[in-house]
Amino acid sequence: MKLNLLLNAVLLLTIFTCENAMSQENVTSKQYIKVELKDAISDISINGVPFIKNLDTDGFITTEPVNLWLKNGKNTLSYTIHPDDEDESYSPQINALIFTHDNTQEFPTPLKNLATITYTHVDDTKYPASESIDFELNEKINTRLWDDAENITALSQDDKNEMIAIANSLAEYVLSDTSQAVKLQAYKIKEDALSEGKTIERLTEAATKSYEWLRSQKDLKIDNIDPNEINFNICGGGQLINMMRSNNEDAIILESDDMYFDIGLYFAKIQGKWTIVR
Repeated sequence: MKLNLLLNAVLLLTIFTCENAMSQENVTSKQYIKVELKDAISDISINGVPFIKNLDTDGFITTEPVNLWLKNGKNTLSYTIHPDDEDESYSPQINALIFTHDNTQEFPTPLKNLATITYTHVDDTKYPASESIDFELNEKINTRLWDDAENITALSQDDKNEMIAIANSLAEYVLSDTSQAVKLQAYKIKEDALSEGKTIERLTEAATKSYEWLRSQKDLKIDNIDPNEINFNICGGGQLINMMRSNNEDAIILESDDMYFDIGLYFAKIQGKWTIVR
């Protein structure tokens, strides 16, 4: 049986962090989302970014940090429920809460609720269905993306080719040149550091150790990107590009006979250049 390890970019930067992941160094406040899904093929989005995607009707509960996706001032929390044509008893339920964490507690604990959105199935409802709510965040957000990124309304083929080339380079560097893999993600690492209240040096070291560990895995190979099977989703109010495979898998996939790793990618145009930012 192949071990399915979904290592998104955040996990790659924290898997080897020696200190408690909940530690607070310079963050004045930290925000989380708690999501409970039952029988719901759905997306939960923050500021137009599909933060959580559930592709089946399996229920789950998760709590995740969201500082990276929030803005100072107005924010939006939304859901989209997709149809399930194979199940006549389909009855989705959604509960999502964004809250400010109580820093006196070790584990994510609400100090202040910022936004709540819920959905309970009503008989004869036709899907898809969606809803969004706005909420204000008046606490300090240290990340720079929303100030730095250009607004994008459309992508040219050259834009897409450039992002694919960057993704291919990152995949190659992960298995061959750790320093270059980290360099390609310099902006993202800086944003992670600002979001988590940690130093750039600390997260650079964590990323380096993560990639070194990946390189140590036996017979790990790249599942090459087929440009014809890549989707580019403009999100985040036009400031982010989510690059994914057409089957909803992340853009970069590394696998061996026993293991499977994937790396999600978000791009933005920073000072005229496509840059990995999330």
